[in-house]
Amino acid sequence: MVLLLMFLLLAVVRTNYGLWNTDIPLSDEASYIRKAFNLYTSGDISTCLFYDIYIVLFRYITDDPIIAHYCVRFIASLSSVIGLFLLLSSIKGVNVYGAFIMALLWNITLLNTPLVQHNNIHLFTFALACFAGFFWLVNLGKSAKIFSIVLLVIVIFIRLEYVLLLFLLGAQRTTLWLNELKHKGWRKQRRLQLSFAAGVIVISGVAYCVAHNANRLFSYIDRYLSMILWQCYTAFVVARGGIQIDPMTEFSTVMNKQFPGASDVFEALLINPIEVVRYCVLNGISNVSHIYYILAQHSILLPNGLETYGLYPMRQLIGYQVVWFEQVIFVLWIGFGTMWLIIRRLQSGNLQRMWFNDYVVFIVSLAAVSITPLMLLVPEPRYWIMVIPLFFWGPAALISKYSEIHSNKVMLTLSIMMSLFVVSPICTLSINSSVYRDKDLVMDLRDRLSTFDNNNVKGLGYYPTPLLVFAIPGRSKVSMNPNEFKGSSYESLVKTNEYDLIIVDENLKMTQQYKLEKPFFETLLQHPDTFGYELILKSKGRSGPIWIFLRSRHKIIGPGIYFGERGNAAQYQQEGWFGPDKVFTRTKGKSAELLITIPKSKTDIIMYAEIDPFVVPGKLEKQRVTIYINDRKAGEWIVSGPGEYNVTIPHDYLEGCELKISLELPDAASPADLGVSSDSRILGLGVRTIKISEK
Repeated sequence: MVLLLMFLLLAVVRTNYGLWNTDIPLSDEASYIRKAFNLYTSGDISTCLFYDIYIVLFRYITDDPIIAHYCVRFIASLSSVIGLFLLLSSIKGVNVYGAFIMALLWNITLLNTPLVQHNNIHLFTFALACFAGFFWLVNLGKSAKIFSIVLLVIVIFIRLEYVLLLFLLGAQRTTLWLNELKHKGWRKQRRLQLSFAAGVIVISGVAYCVAHNANRLFSYIDRYLSMILWQCYTAFVVARGGIQIDPMTEFSTVMNKQFPGASDVFEALLINPIEVVRYCVLNGISNVSHIYYILAQHSILLPNGLETYGLYPMRQLIGYQVVWFEQVIFVLWIGFGTMWLIIRRLQSGNLQRMWFNDYVVFIVSLAAVSITPLMLLVPEPRYWIMVIPLFFWGPAALISKYSEIHSNKVMLTLSIMMSLFVVSPICTLSINSSVYRDKDLVMDLRDRLSTFDNNNVKGLGYYPTPLLVFAIPGRSKVSMNPNEFKGSSYESLVKTNEYDLIIVDENLKMTQQYKLEKPFFETLLQHPDTFGYELILKSKGRSGPIWIFLRSRHKIIGPGIYFGERGNAAQYQQEGWFGPDKVFTRTKGKSAELLITIPKSKTDIIMYAEIDPFVVPGKLEKQRVTIYINDRKAGEWIVSGPGEYNVTIPHDYLEGCELKISLELPDAASPADLGVSSDSRILGLGVRTIKISEK
């Protein structure tokens, strides 16, 4: 078993190779990271182990949420593979070879590979449940059972729906206990009396806990269920052509119509119980019809999920048909193994005793946990992964039966060969690129805000959580949508001047709010200075174009000039510039020029420039910069480090609306001349932004 575990570890490491190149996660995961970061900065811990893992990473490994998230992704992948292997191997009729091969297949299943594993709280919770199942089923005495229950309690604090698993296990143990008393000769009346007394004690204990934590408990349950019902029910209505709104943020329109006056899920159930039941039944039927998504999310040839992740042109390639055929074979294999197991159970004739088999009850009860997300949530496979052990049980048992016919050496050789294939470069594609590249957008925003001196950055946008959490670690306050402001409009919020960042993207354009305030948004996109903002970044996000505006620290006149790959500086550059780097553009030679047009001003103006000088400690400590405006000297800078520098331009230097800016750089030098590299370019400054404001 130790050798097989080592091969599993190697397979997981190989599948996760290139993890650091993957994209940042979606908003739900970013919200978890944000809460964990707040707990970390306040010195607190959480009752949720998922948050505590992030807190430990922030405290001892890194305070960068991107790196911490990648660590959690790997932990979730590794623990789910090992946990599933241990759980399957503890089932009667399944040996280590059957469990190993199915765990290898799970390792390269798209739901477990890191490229599509954005919301990994579900995978992590599933892994803990598998470990709990191993200790519940393995014959290690009462201490193992107690540890299993502790793990399940931890799981419930992470995902509430797993309480059903603990309840079913408790019901089974109670049945076994009563059956044991029956065999000891206890009369039926006495057993009922004892059961009643035990029930009273348990109910009293639960009632005591609820009474002392009623508000907190019901508040937690209500938040958990209400958001599910509000958003998913609205998505259910929208999908059926009922209304054109965004279900994630504008659900109040639907809720006020179907459940008028309801402030929580319990009130909604009282106001319109028929509609709640109708939704749960129809949504459950729809989701069950799509449950095969779990098995279809599988590929040995493409374990990192490139096709699912967005490379849709792959459908035109011959290789896509191979992957599709492979997924069909996998689904048929799971179905064949499951049918074989069912037939074996029917032939044994002891179906009535299944309730007394711990492994049957645990696997079925774990699958039963999926009832809640199947009935309430949207059809996303990651919500249903708790049924995986039930699906993998049959094939694992079939492989184990085959190993009984052949020697263990044959099975060991087969397992090693399969694991070597899984970790081979032919099978596993390294993650060397990402499709959406929200991570690039985040890193660009970090660079743009590197000189922004506000330690409490507040942002407004349509789900800006990932952008702000990852771009401004620990410094941002997020306002996600106008629903949080009791119907306030975006325009009124922007005009409060409370928000440092305004984020507009394609998702926002699809909302009802955008349609209602379209003139405002068009003005914001074209003339952000009207509201006191400046455009600092325009990029392509996950859903299309994205505009990010920063509240102006100065009253800007004329164009804001942004250098770098995504900047607008090229149209203003004259002589003396190299091609753009990622976030700045370097001057070329001993001088550089810009030509811009500004509105006529009746006062002096100020030019602000964000600069990274080319300096080499011990050889070139500073860069002298002489600024000429329309061929007249306006001032000098001594630039020894990155920062914002300014110069006042007298009004009589201004000739009409054109402004010729010349930078003389007598200290510019090449890295080759200074002996630091072979780069022979004459470098002076790396310019990030130049802005003009009235004095």
